[in-house]
Order: sequence, then C-alpha cells, then structure tokens
Amino acid sequence: MKKLLLFILLILYSFIFYSQEFSKCNISYKDKGNNILKSVYDASFMLTHSLSQEIIPETSVSCNNNGIQYENSYYRAFDLASSTFNVNGDWSVQEVQVGIGYAKAGIDTIQNIKLVLYVMSEYSGNIPLDSLSQKGDTINFQVSNNESGTIKHINIQPSISIPKGNVLVVEAIVPDGQEDGNVFFIGSNDLPQTDKTFIKAKHCNVDDPVDVSDIGYADMHLLINVVGAYDAANPQILSFSIDGQLVPTILSNNPNLINLILPADTSLIKLTPNIIIPAGFNISPSSGEEVDFSNGDVEYIVSNESNKISESWFVNVSKAQADIIGFTIDNQVGESIIDNVNYTVKAVLPSSADLTNLSPVITLYRDFIVSPESQTNQDFSSGAVIYNVSHITEPISQDWSVSITKDSKFNKVSEIKFYPNPAKDFINIITNDFIKAEIYSISGKHICTLFNKKINISSLEEGLYFIKIYSYNKVITYKIIKEA
Repeated sequence: MKKLLLFILLILYSFIFYSQEFSKCNISYKDKGNNILKSVYDASFMLTHSLSQEIIPETSVSCNNNGIQYENSYYRAFDLASSTFNVNGDWSVQEVQVGIGYAKAGIDTIQNIKLVLYVMSEYSGNIPLDSLSQKGDTINFQVSNNESGTIKHINIQPSISIPKGNVLVVEAIVPDGQEDGNVFFIGSNDLPQTDKTFIKAKHCNVDDPVDVSDIGYADMHLLINVVGAYDAANPQILSFSIDGQLVPTILSNNPNLINLILPADTSLIKLTPNIIIPAGFNISPSSGEEVDFSNGDVEYIVSNESNKISESWFVNVSKAQADIIGFTIDNQVGESIIDNVNYTVKAVLPSSADLTNLSPVITLYRDFIVSPESQTNQDFSSGAVIYNVSHITEPISQDWSVSITKDSKFNKVSEIKFYPNPAKDFINIITNDFIKAEIYSISGKHICTLFNKKINISSLEEGLYFIKIYSYNKVITYKIIKEA
C-alpha cells in the first residue's frame, strides 16, 4: 500500500533522515550574517508581511517523504493599495527576499528553486489560481547548503512593473527532490504577520493555495519580502486628520494645500495630526508629532527614503467661525449660493412659490446657534432676512443676509448634456442653467470643482471617473472615461 504522505515539521537547526515522525538531532550551523535587510536601489523600499525577519526552528512545513521533499509552492499576497502598504502608483519589483530555513542537497551542495510573480485584481483572503496573471518570466535561483538560516536576496533584472491598484502574488516553487534526495524547508517563524501564509502541494492532496493554518500549521509564518521602487515617484499625502475636526479634510493637489476646521474653542498651539503617506516615503513633521498651527500655514515635506525626491504641502488649521455652511429650502431649484466673504446666502424658487411663509434648514458648525432658528417660518417677500450666527460660549457672532427670489425660467427643467465620452483633453457641457461641475474618482474621492462649461481633463490619469453637473433645477451624475 502506498505510504501516506505527511507534512513533517522540521526543526530548522537539525534534520532527521528517513523518518516519518517528529524528533530532534544536533546538526547546527553558524549565522552567516546576511540577514541584514537593505535596499539595493537608491529609491527602493521593502514590502513585507513579517514583523520580524528572524528564522525560528520548528515552524516550517513541507510535503515530503522521510524528509525528502515533493514539489511545494509557497505564496505571499501583497495588496499594494491596501492600508498595509499604501503603494499609490505603478511599482517595479527589483528584488525578492526568501528565507532559507534548512537546505541539504542530496547531490553536490546546490538546489534549484523557482520564483514566479503574478498579479490579480483583488484580494479577499485567498488566492484562486484562475485569477492569477503571470508577470515576467519564471526566475531561477540556486540555494547552497551553507545558506541555511539566512535570507536569500534574488535580484530581478529587468525589474517587473506592477500596475497601480493590483495585488502582487509571489510564488516560491521548491521542485520535487525525490530523485536527488534533496531536503529543503523554506524560512519562517511564528512571530506576528500582517497576512496569511499559503502553500500548495499536490502530493499531499493540496491542489490549490491554502492558508497553512487551515491544515493545522498556524505557527508557520513565511518569510518572503519584495523590494522595489515607484515607476514615477508621487510624494503625496493620502490622508491628514486631527482628532475632533468638524468636517472632512480638504486636500488640494494643485497647489498642495490642506485645510482643516476645528471647534471654535480649540487651542491651535499643540496639535498632533494623523497622517497617511504612500509606502516608501517619509514626512516631516512626522505623523503624531506635536505642531503649532496658531501662526498660519505649516509646511510638511514628503520625501522618498533616499531624500532624492520631495514635495511640500502647506497645512492650514483654523477654528470654526460663525458661518452658515448649509442652507436648503423646500422646492428650491439648484443649490444655495453661500458667500463666506460678504456673509450672504441666495436661493431661488419657482415663480409659483409663496415667499411669505418659508422655513429654511440652516446648517452650522458644532456649538453655534442661529437666530431666527433653523426651520422657523419667515417672510422673504419684502427682501433679505437677517440671521445672526453666534457661538454658545465664545464671543463670536456674525450677521448674515439671506435672500430668496423666484423666477419663471426655473419652472422648466432644462436638459443637461455633455460630450465627448470617452474624452482625452476636454469635456463640453450643454445646459442653459449651468452652475458648476465636480469630478470624482471611481472610489468617490473629490478631485476638482470647475465653473466653466468647457472642462480640461488632460491632466487626469487614464481611467473611469464621475462628473457631477449642477444646474439651477437639477443635479446629474454621469460616468466618464478618460482616454490616454
């Protein structure tokens, strides 16, 4: 009867020959000193799921017969755009680092190992083989017996570019060693990791990549790292927030400006922002560092780890003022026009509206009040109504002039059209009552607001976007395709 193939757990500093049970022996080796992690290119940086690079005995698993391995494949998935890595552009792999747990060739002192790089569009905690698309050629490298217990650095030349937004999957293939008597256990540990370790071994009836914890080896945390660099550096700020802020942060990429609003009674002298930047970049002042914003804009500098590429961002943090930040009224056409410089609000109703008994909804910053109160009936038929906005504790107060008018032309709903779509350089909007247009990324991030019917989109990257077009009597959102 064919012997049952077992996953045998190997003590990395020792090995038992011709045994199908767990035990120890006293084979050891000296630390070769090449576990130091370093970038091989000036602008490169490493991605890893391993919070420690230590190779620990008794954690590595292979499908083998009496210690001599059958073919084993080991996988790591790197979701580049995830919060774990924050890789925000096309990224080229220049080096792969593989932990070598224990290697003992049956013939000579060399074993051949393979690497394959793939991409897949999304990652939900598993690696379906039919979702993988290979990038570049299969990479062959050799491991000698004296490299046991070290990190092997495999140079990738030419580098392999991984398009923005993809999931990078690295497969290390250990060939069948039955004929030559090869023994190979990949490097691993049982220390914290940020994602799963996957294995595939057909001789042990594991035909697809599975999480090793699902087959009883939760303590095997694979040591595979990738080193690379952006194809085009993008030293930007992805997120900037301060605890207690009143509205979402406004980021503008041209120029690089960030605006935040905090409660009116907040001290701006000692604030500690939470900042997210792309992988491979540093920021100064750093995230969590105490900063004084009381004297105006503060410059933040984002640079890559080699300090060869940098860009400045200017952050303004202000206290909430006695502003009206939202004004709506039943049956109004279009959006209200709120002027925070002259402290006026204008809204339009159809010609059939009764202006003598209106109850607008007024939105303010937290801890501010308005008089007359929001949603109380007011007569706008004789002209502007004065509203006073004030803070409940701070000596902040401001009068606002609110006008509501009506016009018969807004009784008819005008048609909104735009062309071309797809577009390369410009989009033209056709409507009689155009107010503005806003462009959003496919994920919903606001990119820009424009006030012209001819919109220049030449600076946008190729892809899918949303355009939101405002007229006085309606707001319509369309999908647009930006061509290269």
